[in-house]
Amino acid sequence: MHPLLALENLEKLPPSHRVLAQAALSGSEEDIDALKESIDSLPKTDIVHTLPVVYALLGDSVHNEKDALQRFPVVQAALDLFLFVSVSGRGIVPSGVIPDLWPRLWSCFECIHEHLPESSAELKLELADMLIYAAALMLRDGKIEASVVLSTPGFYKVVGAAWATSFSPDPDATVAPHHAKLLQIVVTGAASSEQAFNDFVAGAGGSQDSLAALILQRMADHLPAPQAALDEEHIVGLGSLLGFFEMEGRPLRAPLVKSGSVDRIVSTCAVLLRNFLPTSSNPLRHMSEASFRHVILAYLNALWEHLIYPRYQERIVEALQAGLLPMLLTYAEAYDPSGPDKAISGRLMQILRILPPSTVYLSVLVQLGPSLIDAGSLHSGAHADFAEEWKTLVEIVEKRIVVVQEFETGKLPKYRACDNLQCGALRELGKIQRCSGCLSANYCNAECQSADYTSGQHRKHCKQLRVAHDSLVADISPSDLEFLRALVNHTYSDSATLGAIALNTAMGLEYTTFDFTRGACAVNNAPLRALANDTELIDQLKLELVRRTAGGIKESSGRARLDMHLVAIRGRTIFAPGPGAEARAVAVRWIAMPLRSSNTAFREESRRIAEDVYPRAANRETVKSEWILEQLEAVDVIQTH
Repeated sequence: MHPLLALENLEKLPPSHRVLAQAALSGSEEDIDALKESIDSLPKTDIVHTLPVVYALLGDSVHNEKDALQRFPVVQAALDLFLFVSVSGRGIVPSGVIPDLWPRLWSCFECIHEHLPESSAELKLELADMLIYAAALMLRDGKIEASVVLSTPGFYKVVGAAWATSFSPDPDATVAPHHAKLLQIVVTGAASSEQAFNDFVAGAGGSQDSLAALILQRMADHLPAPQAALDEEHIVGLGSLLGFFEMEGRPLRAPLVKSGSVDRIVSTCAVLLRNFLPTSSNPLRHMSEASFRHVILAYLNALWEHLIYPRYQERIVEALQAGLLPMLLTYAEAYDPSGPDKAISGRLMQILRILPPSTVYLSVLVQLGPSLIDAGSLHSGAHADFAEEWKTLVEIVEKRIVVVQEFETGKLPKYRACDNLQCGALRELGKIQRCSGCLSANYCNAECQSADYTSGQHRKHCKQLRVAHDSLVADISPSDLEFLRALVNHTYSDSATLGAIALNTAMGLEYTTFDFTRGACAVNNAPLRALANDTELIDQLKLELVRRTAGGIKESSGRARLDMHLVAIRGRTIFAPGPGAEARAVAVRWIAMPLRSSNTAFREESRRIAEDVYPRAANRETVKSEWILEQLEAVDVIQTH
């Protein structure tokens, strides 16, 4: 036992306080309260000498329900005394007493908690809340105390249960920081131990889904009423939850998303930014309220992470529905890539730049259109860099909404090619059927399907095609994938694109790339060796090519009826925690999307223009943009992706 916990230390108290301390040892609530009320009149250096009373009062055993009910008020009073001593002493309680005081406190809590009847549920919660407050005070000093407290079997479960029911930051400014710090320490500990994490989850509701829902509820609890100002209490409360979003390996990401975390994070960021931004009465507000920076940036980081992982397009839709665009617009004037808040500005710019590449998805465009209208116009005082990015987004959306309209009316893509190589006909969508096994191959009718299955390549590749299909739709919904095909078809048919592709493919560069990773599409012709390191793409290409050959027979009208177009979109984000920082790299996802032609006329006309007409043209740009397109459009050929 630590010397400061010995009863002999009561002799060091002034006589009047010594009498009160000795009387409190009887366990009388009245006497304990009297000692507590006298502490304010004690010299600061003497406050520690009341700790032996706390230690002694926690020592009696509890064996049954009667003992528990009798001991509860005494233990409650003893805990109250300890809390008062700790707060009044302003850190005077030596950390050395904790290895002795905490085990006794925990043992007393366990015994009473075990023997209290079910009808005393409120008493159990009250006792647990006081225990956790005591733990928060004990953990304020260092690693040794944390080790003593956090290594206690069952501690994480108790904290989880108490936090789920009654534990939340207290309006009292002396209490809130301790509660918040305890939660941060506990979450950090749970993140480093699977058992601790499971215990915390069990206490907080029993499942990761219930914990995720609780976290989001607590976020709402820590926000002020609409239009009310944010104060330190709100910041402390929101800050205490950050550990759940930053746990190594992000074990709660999926449950949080399932529970609606994107909506809650966007609304939280909007409130934080609204209270953080400079105002006419306080133009330096972002400088004076620097304590907000960490919390604001951390929640923006959490939003960013939600928007960069597989099926990120679904999270973007949720963010748009939650008010992402108005949130971004509120910061347009304050945006400053070189100012004191450059980290916040930088993260907001990254979030804005995610949007243009996401317009390859129908689901995003359908939401982006009305969201841009609702968000309103960009203020004239917006930072030039921000205004440029916003303008880029608006222009891309306006162009692609036209594609959406054509897609929804059935104009894009209008045709599909039969995968029976002995046929190869291009038919309208309603007049062609898809293999139910692979969901990839298309046929005019059952006869074409049977022919390809028996004498073609489909028997061999049906399962491979299904695996490839399932891999793709795991990240992209079927409707979004169909729209992407329509978008590529529309982009290919654009006059400038069509002319450039026709001329270049005539030169022998068969692999045309459609790169949407930056928003606007960049179309280029490239030899396969430029993409040879992408093994997933090479596997796609091999499968696409081999499935269209059978015993040396190629498509009935020759190889020129198939041109390989490669589509690049933002892919899976590679995430790897690094020392002191997080390293992320956005991967490009390539999708092989062959262009099928009804005959070879387009290829032949392209070659004629490239080899004969174009080199002799006086004004090549004029020829390229007007005459070439006119010649190509006159070709009697149907093409589709």
